[in-house]
Amino acid sequence: DSLDAEVVYNYLIKVQGIPESSIILFGRSIGTGAATYLASKNNACALLLMSPFTSIRDIVKESAGKLLSFLISDRFRNVDHISKVTCPTFIVHGQKDTLRSYKHS
Repeated sequence: DSLDAEVVYNYLIKVQGIPESSIILFGRSIGTGAATYLASKNNACALLLMSPFTSIRDIVKESAGKLLSFLISDRFRNVDHISKVTCPTFIVHGQKDTLRSYKHS
């Protein structure tokens, strides 16, 4: 959840005193949603995404069809947040990934 990620990020900065320039955000699969969101709102050192997706709705549309995709809450829209990311970003995604197409990356 993005709110949980914000709480942890703020704890690291405000309580632990870790400078944002020392924080590398990492997300894998569903975790790329929270990592991308955080990177779009903060000034982290870098963003590392492993097997990201454009949106959860796009994943459902790809595997179950357009009609079913509208039954899914489109909570993590990486496709919207990534344009606001200003830190260096590294994306890793296998071309033979059978769960989600590398084209989401």
